Amino acid sequence: DFGSVTDLVTEHTAQATIPVNCSSGSSYKLIADNGANYDAVNSIRRMSDGNDYISYSVYTDSAYSNAFPTTQAQATSMAGSGTVQNIPVYAKVSGQALPPVGSYTDTITLTINY
Repeated sequence: DFGSVTDLVTEHTAQATIPVNCSSGSSYKLIADNGANYDAVNSIRRMSDGNDYISYSVYTDSAYSNAFPTTQAQATSMAGSGTVQNIPVYAKVSGQALPPVGSYTDTITLTINY
Protein backbone atom coordinates (compact mmCIF):
# COMPACT_ATOMS: atom_id res chain seq x y z
CA ASP A 1 0.00 0.00 0.00
CA PHE A 2 1.56 3.25 -1.15
CA GLY A 3 -0.95 5.27 0.86
CA SER A 4 -2.28 8.59 -0.39
CA VAL A 5 -0.01 10.04 -3.06
CA THR A 6 -0.34 13.56 -4.45
CA ASP A 7 2.57 13.55 -6.90
CA LEU A 8 4.53 11.04 -8.91
CA VAL A 9 7.53 13.26 -9.63
CA THR A 10 9.50 11.46 -6.91
CA GLU A 11 9.69 7.76 -6.08
CA HIS A 12 7.27 6.22 -3.61
CA THR A 13 8.00 2.98 -1.79
CA ALA A 14 6.07 0.44 0.25
CA GLN A 15 6.89 -2.72 2.18
CA ALA A 16 4.91 -5.77 3.23
CA THR A 17 5.66 -9.22 4.59
CA ILE A 18 4.43 -12.58 3.37
CA PRO A 19 4.06 -15.17 6.15
CA VAL A 20 5.33 -18.59 5.05
CA ASN A 21 5.24 -21.73 7.19
CA CYS A 22 7.08 -24.75 5.78
CA SER A 23 8.43 -27.80 7.57
CA SER A 24 11.86 -27.45 9.12
CA GLY A 25 14.53 -28.14 6.51
CA SER A 26 12.07 -28.20 3.61
CA SER A 27 13.27 -26.29 0.58
CA TYR A 28 10.85 -23.91 -1.10
CA LYS A 29 10.75 -21.11 -3.68
CA LEU A 30 8.43 -18.11 -3.68
CA ILE A 31 7.47 -16.53 -7.02
CA ALA A 32 5.00 -13.83 -8.07
CA ASP A 33 2.96 -13.40 -11.19
CA ASN A 34 2.99 -10.08 -13.06
CA GLY A 35 -0.32 -8.87 -11.66
CA ALA A 36 -3.76 -8.35 -13.13
CA ASN A 37 -2.85 -5.21 -15.11
CA TYR A 38 0.49 -6.24 -16.58
CA ASP A 39 1.57 -4.43 -19.75
CA ALA A 40 3.25 -7.21 -21.76
CA VAL A 41 4.27 -4.84 -24.57
CA ASN A 42 6.35 -2.68 -22.21
CA SER A 43 7.03 -5.39 -19.58
CA ILE A 44 5.69 -3.40 -16.62
CA ARG A 45 3.36 -4.06 -13.72
CA ARG A 46 0.60 -1.49 -13.39
CA MET A 47 -2.02 -0.47 -10.87
CA SER A 48 -5.31 0.42 -12.52
CA ASP A 49 -8.26 2.71 -11.92
CA GLY A 50 -10.34 1.84 -14.95
CA ASN A 51 -8.39 2.87 -18.06
CA ASP A 52 -5.73 4.86 -16.16
CA TYR A 53 -2.54 3.30 -14.82
CA ILE A 54 0.41 3.81 -12.50
CA SER A 55 3.41 1.57 -13.17
CA TYR A 56 5.34 -0.04 -10.31
CA SER A 57 7.96 -2.68 -9.58
CA VAL A 58 8.30 -5.34 -6.87
CA TYR A 59 11.59 -6.36 -5.23
CA THR A 60 13.04 -8.79 -2.71
CA ASP A 61 15.40 -6.28 -1.10
CA SER A 62 15.19 -2.86 0.55
CA ALA A 63 17.73 -1.45 -1.93
CA TYR A 64 15.17 -2.08 -4.71
CA SER A 65 17.78 -3.79 -6.84
CA ASN A 66 16.56 -7.41 -7.04
CA ALA A 67 13.26 -7.85 -8.88
CA PHE A 68 10.85 -10.28 -7.27
CA PRO A 69 11.16 -13.57 -9.19
CA THR A 70 8.41 -14.55 -11.60
CA THR A 71 9.81 -17.97 -12.60
CA GLN A 72 11.27 -20.95 -10.78
CA ALA A 73 14.59 -20.38 -12.55
CA GLN A 74 14.83 -16.86 -11.09
CA ALA A 75 13.79 -17.80 -7.56
CA THR A 76 16.22 -18.53 -4.75
CA SER A 77 15.68 -21.67 -2.67
CA MET A 78 14.81 -20.97 0.95
CA ALA A 79 14.69 -23.39 3.86
CA GLY A 80 11.61 -23.82 5.99
CA SER A 81 12.02 -23.45 9.75
CA GLY A 82 8.89 -25.19 10.99
CA THR A 83 7.56 -21.81 12.16
CA VAL A 84 6.23 -18.77 10.34
CA GLN A 85 8.89 -16.92 8.37
CA ASN A 86 7.98 -13.38 7.33
CA ILE A 87 9.35 -12.82 3.84
CA PRO A 88 9.75 -9.10 3.04
CA VAL A 89 8.40 -7.68 -0.20
CA TYR A 90 9.29 -4.18 -1.38
CA ALA A 91 7.51 -2.13 -4.03
CA LYS A 92 8.40 1.11 -5.77
CA VAL A 93 6.59 3.60 -7.97
CA SER A 94 9.18 5.50 -10.00
CA GLY A 95 8.64 9.05 -11.24
CA GLN A 96 6.01 9.28 -13.99
CA ALA A 97 3.19 11.46 -15.26
CA LEU A 98 0.38 11.93 -12.75
CA PRO A 99 -2.81 10.21 -13.92
CA PRO A 100 -6.30 11.38 -12.90
CA VAL A 101 -7.20 11.16 -9.20
CA GLY A 102 -8.51 7.71 -8.30
CA SER A 103 -8.01 4.52 -6.37
CA TYR A 104 -5.33 2.52 -8.18
CA THR A 105 -4.99 -1.17 -7.37
CA ASP A 106 -3.46 -4.38 -8.66
CA THR A 107 -3.47 -7.98 -7.49
CA ILE A 108 -0.32 -10.12 -7.56
CA THR A 109 -0.58 -13.86 -6.91
CA LEU A 110 2.31 -15.44 -5.00
CA THR A 111 3.06 -19.13 -5.41
CA ILE A 112 5.11 -21.29 -3.07
CA ASN A 113 6.73 -24.30 -4.71
CA TYR A 114 8.28 -26.98 -2.51
